[in-house]
Amino acid sequence: MDMTAAPILVTGGTGTLGRHVVPLLREAGREVRVLSRHAHEPADGVTYVACDLRTGEGLDAAVAGVGTVLHLAGGPKGDDEATRNLVRAAQDAGVRHLVYISVIGADRVPLAWLRSKLAAERAITESGIPWTTLRAAQFHDLALLMAQKMAKLPVIPAPGGLRMQPVDAREVAARLVELTLGEPAGLVPDLVAVAPDVPFLCDFPRAAVITDRNPYREIGRYLSVHRDRRARVFETLSYFDGVHFAARATAPALFSTALEDETCPPSTVFAAYNAYAGSSRQIEVYDFNAHDGGGPFQQVSQLRWFAERLGAAPAGDGAANGLATGQA
Repeated sequence: MDMTAAPILVTGGTGTLGRHVVPLLREAGREVRVLSRHAHEPADGVTYVACDLRTGEGLDAAVAGVGTVLHLAGGPKGDDEATRNLVRAAQDAGVRHLVYISVIGADRVPLAWLRSKLAAERAITESGIPWTTLRAAQFHDLALLMAQKMAKLPVIPAPGGLRMQPVDAREVAARLVELTLGEPAGLVPDLVAVAPDVPFLCDFPRAAVITDRNPYREIGRYLSVHRDRRARVFETLSYFDGVHFAARATAPALFSTALEDETCPPSTVFAAYNAYAGSSRQIEVYDFNAHDGGGPFQQVSQLRWFAERLGAAPAGDGAANGLATGQA
């Protein structure tokens, strides 16, 4: 089978992620077949096949002649059974590459939905079909939907121990397309490397007492009136504190801080740096700069640092003009 000529089957192609993935596959020149619960008219190299993954009805026709299956469809329950049905059909059809989008924490968080995602991962791993699985964080769309739903309640719940660090669905879509068009890669590492510049919103309890810059000053003004709410305020803010996110990150990291920065006080940056769980970490310190940090100089350092880890030739100094940094 010529993999470049065979269509790519995308389950969930009309969903939040699929709406970004399908156009990117078309831009790459690939024919796309979208599996959907309802029939649609074909358009611009995209055909639609009506199918029910939960029952398996219509699956054989959907995978016929397909070289690669990109499995994006999912829901609050039943992902494992739907995936098993898809795997069986893909095996019978001789599919050569099965790509799956899973969730970060599927193997660690004891929620029923995540256990279902992990069971789906295992179905793909044990299928005998060359496979690729990417675990991604929740999308901004879901975080917004949760906030909108909670805003309608008379009391807003604050679940203990639950923290979210959402990601843009477009970034995940771009990565998935790259993986789909490439060779099977197994379980893909979440991140290769990160470069947080003067990270913002770290160590709220300390920042609130050492700087008059907002939003920390707003916290102080609130607590100067509501003196009995200190513990509750900082417990709530802990869900957004970069120190806690750093404690769960393991990719190689290049931090930076500036010692005259009042927006992101250096001691709060060092709090995130010291909490960082990865063993490969370093920090660049700019003694005489404020919130601008290392500026273009740091961007050049980042390019060289990334090039070393990606095995690429270092870019020239002028390439820093096109670099998007993680500066707050």
